[in-house]
Order: sequence, then C-alpha cells, then structure tokens
Amino acid sequence: MVPPLRLPPLRPRAVVADGHPIVRTGVRGVVEQGLRTTNVAEASTVQQALASLEAAPADLLVSSLQLAGGGGIELAKQVWSRWPDVRVVIFSGLGEGRHALRALSAGALGYVTKSEPAEVLATAIVQVLDGRVYVSPQVKRRLVCHLVPNRPPPSTIDELSDRELEVFRHVGRGLKRSEIAAEMNLSVKTVDSYRARIGQKMRLPTSSMLQRAAVLALWEDERLGAEPPRGDGSARAGQVSVVPSRARVEAPVEALEWTVETGG
Repeated sequence: MVPPLRLPPLRPRAVVADGHPIVRTGVRGVVEQGLRTTNVAEASTVQQALASLEAAPADLLVSSLQLAGGGGIELAKQVWSRWPDVRVVIFSGLGEGRHALRALSAGALGYVTKSEPAEVLATAIVQVLDGRVYVSPQVKRRLVCHLVPNRPPPSTIDELSDRELEVFRHVGRGLKRSEIAAEMNLSVKTVDSYRARIGQKMRLPTSSMLQRAAVLALWEDERLGAEPPRGDGSARAGQVSVVPSRARVEAPVEALEWTVETGG
C-alpha cells in the first residue's frame, strides 16, 4: 500500500505513458492513490501522449524512458517546448547514470527507476508538482559533479546526442535498421546517419563493433537499473531535493543555479 502523502493544492489531471498495459495500470494506480484523483489518461506512444495533452490540459506527465515513437526524452523535450507548465516524471528500467541527467536537461523534473518501490514514485510525483526536482542520492552526486568546474571529460557514450543514444540502445536490443526507424518514427536513411555518427564519436569503425558496444552498454544499464536502492531504503534517509534557483523554463539544467538539499 502506498502511504498517504501531503497533497498539492489542486488535484491535477495526469497522463501516464508506457508501451505495456500492465505497467500503465500499475503506475496509474500509484498516481490515482497518491493524488486522490481518477482523472488520469493513458498513452502507449509519444504521439498518443502528445495528442492527449493537446486534447485537454494536464498538470502531470509520467512517462517511460523507453517509449515508442521517439522515447521519453524526446517526449519531455516536446512537452517542455509546448506546455512548459506540465510537470514531467521519467521512469525507467535502465540505470540512472547518464539517463537521469539527460531527462532533467530535456525538461523533466523527476527520474525514478523501476526497481524502486511504489512509494518512491508517489513521493517523486508529489514533489515535482510542488515545483521541486526529484532524483536519487546517486544522481544528486552526479549533478553536483556535473556542475563543478574542471570536471573530467565525459565518456564517449555521454558525448552522444539524445537521439543518437536512443538509436544506440535500440542497436543493443538487436533491432534491425527498419525496426529502429519504425520504433522512432524516422526514415531508414536517418537511422543510418545516426549510426554513422555514433561510430565516429565512439571510434567504432565497423557495424559489428558498434553492435557489441551497444549490447554491453545496454546490459550494464539494465544491470544497474535492476539493483535495489542502497542504504536503509529511506529516501526519507536518502531523499534528495535539488531545487533550481530560477524557473525551469528559463534555461536547461547546465545553466541553472542549483541548491542541493539532503534529508535525514
């Protein structure tokens, strides 16, 4: 059971986006119980989520990172551009690592892994509706390092654009070029261009080297995403509030001044 939480002033309309009906049902239950509202729409693709937001205003979008039609990062970017007042929470079965920072840069205010208990997602939802950013203690430390001058250069995977990283993940899943194109709503030629740029940035001159690197990277992401939270399990003892000093619509994550608070 999700414990009752402090509610925001209004009971918002929310949209839950995920490609799996059973996951949408579970997340919808968390949203409905935590916010005490039944006014929740569902979407299975980026296009459906955008259509739902176009049809009726919403205060909250909870989206899977791996979403058909372009992915949760692309969806967050479009929502931020078109409806900056909509609060976005991204959840994923992949490790937080590079994905959480990208989600925040795209306009999301929260990032939760699927290995977390339902209470964590419920807490993240209420927190972002209150105008604060929700991330784990591990991501908080990465954010601090990310904003410190003279930090070490990023890894080659971190140099990939969001779309390139999405293609890279699909390559790791074993999808063919045509399947990646259909999944991301792109042409095969565009997918080939992304693959070529990935190979150049990561210094992987052959398709087999690219495939192997993508499989290993995806395996590492899924391994990290499946690990249970460390410590005593209390975000309550590990709960983090990373609060931008200006409204999020004024600048991406890299340009914001951050105040980092740790509870417990």
